[in-house]
Amino acid sequence: MTYNPEFIDFIDSEEKLFKYYGLKSKNFNLWNLRSKLYGHPSLVFFVEHYIEKINKNEVDWDSLASNSALTHILIKNINNIVFYDDDDEHYMVSTHYPKKYSVRSQSICANRNPLVMEIIKKKIKFFGRNGMQVLSANPSAIEILKKNLGKLEIQGLCHNPNAYDILVKDRDLEGTLKYFSYELCGNKNPKIFKLFADNFERFDTKRVWSRIVYNPLAIDIIEKNLDKLDKWAWTALAQMPEAIDIIEKNMDKIDFNYLARNPAAKHIIEKNMDKIDFNFLSYNSAALPILEKNINKINWHNFIYYNTNPKKVYLIEQNIKKCLECYLSNDYYDKPLYFSTFFIKYQYEKIKNHFYNTFGKELVEKTKIIN
Repeated sequence: MTYNPEFIDFIDSEEKLFKYYGLKSKNFNLWNLRSKLYGHPSLVFFVEHYIEKINKNEVDWDSLASNSALTHILIKNINNIVFYDDDDEHYMVSTHYPKKYSVRSQSICANRNPLVMEIIKKKIKFFGRNGMQVLSANPSAIEILKKNLGKLEIQGLCHNPNAYDILVKDRDLEGTLKYFSYELCGNKNPKIFKLFADNFERFDTKRVWSRIVYNPLAIDIIEKNLDKLDKWAWTALAQMPEAIDIIEKNMDKIDFNYLARNPAAKHIIEKNMDKIDFNFLSYNSAALPILEKNINKINWHNFIYYNTNPKKVYLIEQNIKKCLECYLSNDYYDKPLYFSTFFIKYQYEKIKNHFYNTFGKELVEKTKIIN
């Protein structure tokens, strides 16, 4: 594999580190481009240059299309990509292009980068229900949705935090909201969730209780209806920081595995260490003091990949060999990617300047390629 010269320093850092610890390095790959890791500046930089060097058929364009951080790559190759919807009435795959060169409408409709909306405007006539379901939930697509009310999918729209104006505007002859569904229970916009809360009695069903427990805005409703929560609802609730008061009053219903992931439950976790599974605790951004005292129990994959505490870098640096060994010994789907994000701090300024020079500072900051 040939690396772009501008990327040699980055790769060289990884190779030297593996060599120092007597470990064998792994190659990068371009699969699962949907991963949030590909939004990391170092990997965006790598993907951009790697795609120029390989056969385009090897790229998973369908995954890439949904990643807002890689939108500039999609746009650059737009003339070679076929968009299609895989529902029965709108199956638009062209036989003139290999399968890997095609992109489902669902994938591009999940992309929230404003630059993608121009592509969607031109391709929306080809989108069937699957694509419109995803587009209806896309917060960046509101202006497009307003001009295509006849194609809206209610289930997706009810999840869209920016859809308030559409939801309240259209009513039937009796004045009832046209776009109204129990799916509103999951909306994180307080104004939209109020539409659900004000009509809660209409949707008091099992389907609601399997979803509402993921919404912090629903705490008051949940607290008044605890008898309607099943085992799986309590599992979700155990992970919600906003539900800590409910959790403390109902410890007999709480699964400590999932409670271990709750940043607001550190005081409970510390008093019940014999019940804690460190595979789950390694996710917890508030658990660094506990993890630091139990280095050998940390699940390094979960810690590296999912723990959001920025101070975790200190633990990673202090235990770099354990991280490397985890990287090599476990068959994780994103294994060729997640470890490499450690090295961004050594290359961040170089990569940022590269993007500014290539795309212009205004476009880079608008698309949030550099966080």
